[in-house]
Amino acid sequence: MNKHYSQMTEEELHDEILMLAQHIRVAKEANNEFELPILEQKMLLVKSHLVDQSMIHPGDLYAIDEEPGSTFRIHHLKGVFAWGNRNEESEMIGLILAKLGQKLESAPQE
Repeated sequence: MNKHYSQMTEEELHDEILMLAQHIRVAKEANNEFELPILEQKMLLVKSHLVDQSMIHPGDLYAIDEEPGSTFRIHHLKGVFAWGNRNEESEMIGLILAKLGQKLESAPQE
């Protein structure tokens, strides 16, 4: 029986990352354009379960990985997603935690 990522230990998550990396390599070599995005999304999910959520707070501002110049201000966390605003726009979106880059600004302390 397969475990949910949320039920895996850190070691099991790292093993899953290694396995997915191998599958991604094979999919790229086979030029499998249908399987590759699914595997890449799974990889983001696994990596998101390794993020220390105690270090992420509403009001924090982050760069977004692989999106130079884009920022993301956190409104709240739900599971492995941060909800907030990209580039200070009014529309609220969800962003998987693994896509958070460098913290640019911490929320003001009360």
